[in-house]
Amino acid sequence: MISHIFKNKSGKNILDSENVIYFDTNIISEVVIHEESWKNIIQFLGKNSLVIGITDAQLIELYDASTVRKKVARFISTIDCILIKSWDEIIYEKQYQGKWFDRVSLNILPYQ
Repeated sequence: MISHIFKNKSGKNILDSENVIYFDTNIISEVVIHEESWKNIIQFLGKNSLVIGITDAQLIELYDASTVRKKVARFISTIDCILIKSWDEIIYEKQYQGKWFDRVSLNILPYQ
């Protein structure tokens, strides 16, 4: 759930790579298990205008662990998370556009 929308200077809704933090899957699984830490995470993200970036591969890996499946679903619906593009999607996009040195949009939805 994204409770705050980031906008660029022209007013377009975006999430910049500066607003996304990324954790290793093992760290996310530990955070998911310890629900008592979620309140502090929510406060930190809100105070710093951040969201947690999660890849589709991480979601699949976490969801595959049946012991944390329900907590993962509750985590991504409670804490500000966004599904981010994989490295190969970013490279394909840059190659297609021919703009290797421009900023990269990490978010998948809306797909840019």
